[in-house]
Amino acid sequence: LFAWAAQRAPAGVVAISNATVVMFTSIVAFLLFGEKISKPGTVGLLLGFIGVAALASGKTSGGSVLPAALAGVFASILYGFGGNFTKRYLHDLPPSAVAAGTVICAAIVVAPLAVVTWPSTPIPALSWLSAVMLGALCTGLAYFLYYRLLYRIGAPRTSTVTYLVPLFGVIWAWVFLSEPLTLSMAVAGALILGGVALSQQRASAKK
Repeated sequence: LFAWAAQRAPAGVVAISNATVVMFTSIVAFLLFGEKISKPGTVGLLLGFIGVAALASGKTSGGSVLPAALAGVFASILYGFGGNFTKRYLHDLPPSAVAAGTVICAAIVVAPLAVVTWPSTPIPALSWLSAVMLGALCTGLAYFLYYRLLYRIGAPRTSTVTYLVPLFGVIWAWVFLSEPLTLSMAVAGALILGGVALSQQRASAKK
């Protein structure tokens, strides 16, 4: 979903939508496992959803980013389930095993789609290198670190690492791809990150 979205909208849009992982992780924890959401947390979730609406309403070069934004948000919803399920049902497995299993299962699931949509022309070497980097480092190594942290501090707190995704996503898109920062992206990013920060900081203070 993230890859599909990144091909149809600026990388910054996808990065900002990834920040909603924190919101959906808290919601899943509340709905399925009874974890409480404080009043400030509820306000934070509301701000976050307003931010999602602002992000989805944006336009780039005259085109709508709604499909890409929705794909990114749906991916974040799935991350919300995944983080909670991993913490509760896979906690007795080594993080490296869970990371490897995740990547292998993902490859098996996506393989039929890859075969059907495989390009008819030769794939450039730079594209292969990018795919290897995405798989080995940006996914494989990142998942290992993510699951290790997940077991130590829990799903809701671990998901707060997505604070950094919009920041670096927008910066790298600007530096390497010359992508502009639009007003809708700035407003959406501020609302989403502000809402997440509000709920997490107040929850920590209460503890």
